[in-house]
Amino acid sequence: MGTILCSNPKNAQEIINAFFLREETPIMIQEFLRNPIVKKQPVSTDIRVLIIGKTVYGAIQRNARLGEWRTNYALGATCTPYQLSAEDHELILKLISHLNLEVAGIDLFPTANGTYILEINACPGWKAFSLAHPHLNVSNQIINYLLEKIRQ
Repeated sequence: MGTILCSNPKNAQEIINAFFLREETPIMIQEFLRNPIVKKQPVSTDIRVLIIGKTVYGAIQRNARLGEWRTNYALGATCTPYQLSAEDHELILKLISHLNLEVAGIDLFPTANGTYILEINACPGWKAFSLAHPHLNVSNQIINYLLEKIRQ
Protein backbone atom coordinates (compact mmCIF):
# COMPACT_ATOMS: atom_id res chain seq x y z
CA MET A 1 0.00 0.00 0.00
CA GLY A 2 2.91 2.38 0.55
CA THR A 3 2.85 5.39 2.81
CA ILE A 4 -0.08 7.59 3.74
CA LEU A 5 0.13 10.97 5.45
CA CYS A 6 -2.69 11.53 7.93
CA SER A 7 -3.54 15.06 8.97
CA ASN A 8 -4.96 14.16 12.39
CA PRO A 9 -5.76 11.15 14.62
CA LYS A 10 -9.36 10.91 13.34
CA ASN A 11 -8.11 10.72 9.75
CA ALA A 12 -5.61 8.03 10.77
CA GLN A 13 -8.35 5.96 12.44
CA GLU A 14 -10.54 6.21 9.33
CA ILE A 15 -7.71 4.96 7.12
CA ILE A 16 -6.89 2.12 9.50
CA ASN A 17 -10.56 1.10 9.62
CA ALA A 18 -10.95 1.27 5.84
CA PHE A 19 -7.81 -0.54 4.78
CA PHE A 20 -6.34 -2.58 7.58
CA LEU A 21 -8.90 -3.85 10.10
CA ARG A 22 -10.43 -6.40 7.71
CA GLU A 23 -7.10 -8.11 7.15
CA GLU A 24 -4.32 -9.15 9.43
CA THR A 25 -1.88 -6.86 7.64
CA PRO A 26 0.82 -5.35 9.82
CA ILE A 27 1.05 -1.59 9.73
CA MET A 28 3.55 0.88 11.10
CA ILE A 29 2.46 4.23 12.45
CA GLN A 30 5.00 6.95 13.05
CA GLU A 31 5.03 10.61 13.85
CA PHE A 32 5.46 13.01 10.93
CA LEU A 33 8.75 14.76 11.59
CA ARG A 34 9.21 18.37 10.56
CA ASN A 35 12.63 19.27 9.26
CA PRO A 36 14.31 22.41 10.62
CA ILE A 37 16.54 22.61 7.50
CA VAL A 38 13.53 23.61 5.42
CA LYS A 39 12.06 26.96 6.43
CA LYS A 40 9.06 26.82 4.09
CA GLN A 41 6.73 24.00 5.03
CA PRO A 42 5.32 21.70 3.75
CA VAL A 43 8.47 20.99 1.70
CA SER A 44 10.05 17.83 3.06
CA THR A 45 13.69 16.82 2.90
CA ASP A 46 15.90 13.97 4.01
CA ILE A 47 19.41 12.65 3.52
CA ARG A 48 20.20 9.45 1.58
CA VAL A 49 23.58 7.91 2.39
CA LEU A 50 24.94 5.32 -0.02
CA ILE A 51 26.97 2.50 1.53
CA ILE A 52 29.25 0.19 -0.45
CA GLY A 53 30.91 -2.46 1.70
CA LYS A 54 31.47 -0.90 5.09
CA THR A 55 32.25 2.48 3.54
CA VAL A 56 30.19 5.65 3.21
CA TYR A 57 30.36 6.25 -0.54
CA GLY A 58 28.51 9.57 -0.40
CA ALA A 59 25.31 11.34 0.47
CA ILE A 60 22.59 13.41 -1.15
CA GLN A 61 19.90 15.69 0.17
CA ARG A 62 16.49 14.87 -1.29
CA ASN A 63 13.92 17.66 -1.41
CA ALA A 64 10.31 16.76 -2.14
CA ARG A 65 8.61 18.64 -4.95
CA LEU A 66 6.13 21.31 -3.90
CA GLY A 67 2.92 19.75 -2.61
CA GLU A 68 4.56 16.36 -1.98
CA TRP A 69 5.87 15.15 1.38
CA ARG A 70 7.75 12.08 0.13
CA THR A 71 11.34 12.66 -0.97
CA ASN A 72 11.55 9.97 -3.65
CA TYR A 73 13.33 11.03 -6.83
CA ALA A 74 10.74 9.05 -8.82
CA LEU A 75 8.05 11.34 -7.37
CA GLY A 76 9.81 14.50 -8.54
CA ALA A 77 12.19 15.24 -5.68
CA THR A 78 15.32 17.23 -6.42
CA CYS A 79 18.64 15.85 -5.21
CA THR A 80 21.86 17.66 -4.40
CA PRO A 81 25.21 16.56 -2.98
CA TYR A 82 25.31 16.57 0.81
CA GLN A 83 28.23 16.60 3.23
CA LEU A 84 27.52 14.51 6.32
CA SER A 85 28.38 16.04 9.66
CA ALA A 86 31.08 14.25 11.63
CA GLU A 87 28.41 13.04 14.06
CA ASP A 88 26.18 11.63 11.33
CA HIS A 89 29.17 9.99 9.61
CA GLU A 90 30.09 8.30 12.89
CA LEU A 91 26.46 7.23 13.39
CA ILE A 92 26.41 5.61 9.95
CA LEU A 93 29.73 3.81 10.55
CA LYS A 94 28.43 2.39 13.85
CA LEU A 95 25.19 1.34 12.20
CA ILE A 96 26.76 -0.44 9.23
CA SER A 97 29.19 -2.30 11.47
CA HIS A 98 26.11 -4.19 12.74
CA LEU A 99 24.54 -4.84 9.34
CA ASN A 100 25.26 -7.68 6.99
CA LEU A 101 24.70 -5.63 3.83
CA GLU A 102 27.08 -5.17 0.92
CA VAL A 103 25.23 -2.19 -0.57
CA ALA A 104 22.66 -0.07 1.24
CA GLY A 105 20.87 3.23 1.17
CA ILE A 106 20.33 4.74 4.60
CA ASP A 107 17.86 7.58 4.96
CA LEU A 108 18.51 10.13 7.68
CA PHE A 109 16.36 12.93 8.98
CA PRO A 110 18.15 15.70 10.87
CA THR A 111 16.09 17.50 13.52
CA ALA A 112 16.77 19.90 16.36
CA ASN A 113 16.71 16.86 18.68
CA GLY A 114 19.29 14.88 16.70
CA THR A 115 19.29 12.68 13.63
CA TYR A 116 16.65 10.02 13.05
CA ILE A 117 17.33 6.93 10.95
CA LEU A 118 14.25 6.61 8.75
CA GLU A 119 15.04 3.57 6.65
CA ILE A 120 17.77 1.14 5.71
CA ASN A 121 17.24 0.03 2.13
CA ALA A 122 19.08 -3.18 1.19
CA CYS A 123 18.46 -2.62 -2.51
CA PRO A 124 18.78 1.11 -3.12
CA GLY A 125 18.46 2.77 -6.47
CA TRP A 126 21.23 5.21 -7.29
CA LYS A 127 19.97 7.22 -10.25
CA ALA A 128 19.37 10.31 -8.11
CA PHE A 129 22.73 9.82 -6.40
CA SER A 130 24.47 9.61 -9.78
CA LEU A 131 22.75 12.78 -10.99
CA ALA A 132 23.80 14.66 -7.86
CA HIS A 133 27.35 13.24 -8.04
CA PRO A 134 28.06 12.91 -11.80
CA HIS A 135 31.80 12.44 -11.12
CA LEU A 136 31.13 9.25 -9.11
CA ASN A 137 30.36 5.98 -10.86
CA VAL A 138 28.28 3.91 -8.46
CA SER A 139 27.98 0.89 -10.76
CA ASN A 140 31.76 0.66 -11.25
CA GLN A 141 32.36 1.10 -7.54
CA ILE A 142 29.98 -1.76 -6.69
CA ILE A 143 31.55 -4.00 -9.35
CA ASN A 144 35.06 -3.21 -8.09
CA TYR A 145 34.00 -3.88 -4.51
CA LEU A 146 32.49 -7.25 -5.44
CA LEU A 147 35.51 -8.25 -7.54
CA GLU A 148 37.77 -7.46 -4.59
CA LYS A 149 35.60 -9.62 -2.33
CA ILE A 150 35.83 -12.49 -4.83
CA ARG A 151 39.63 -12.20 -4.92
CA GLN A 152 39.81 -12.47 -1.15
